[in-house]
Amino acid sequence: STVSATSVTKTCEKKETKIDGRTIVVVDTPGFFDTCFAQEETYKEVVKCVKLCYPGPHAIIEVMQVGPFTQEEKDVAELIHNYFNFIAKDYMIILFTRKDYLQGKTLKTFLNEGDASLREQIGKCGGRCLAFNNKAEGREREEQVQELLGMIDDMVEKNSQAPCYTEEMLARDQRERKDIILKTIRQFFN
Repeated sequence: STVSATSVTKTCEKKETKIDGRTIVVVDTPGFFDTCFAQEETYKEVVKCVKLCYPGPHAIIEVMQVGPFTQEEKDVAELIHNYFNFIAKDYMIILFTRKDYLQGKTLKTFLNEGDASLREQIGKCGGRCLAFNNKAEGREREEQVQELLGMIDDMVEKNSQAPCYTEEMLARDQRERKDIILKTIRQFFN
């Protein structure tokens, strides 16, 4: 991983590899709060990401670092919830980087001792979360990848009627979000 004050990824980037004979496609998007871009630009990149994965991604992975759940991360979680509110939660996994910062604690212990809003965010995506040690090599690195792929496989099986998050689902999430906003505004003024 690269340390930077702004998002390392500026536009959607698609990479493809093979793991145990399986083709794995990863599309990286700009960070949701990159100060270099307006939120509309980031949203356009997210739509582009879904299109690059036609018919859609099997998993949407929110990446955050092990450590205190900062206000910015809370804001990002809220923004992601607003963008991908309804259907997408069935396709989401939270991946923590810097597992070595846990200093021997399990991820579960770290989460139980941590911020309630972080636990709530993880609950919204079915409790699917895991941690990677960025410095892992060899067997440890392979085990991390297998854990993530296993989690994705379980999710695809659970979502067997619709194994991918499609562009149509994204559009439906956006319509439902707009409907809720309009309903809230109407209630406020009535």
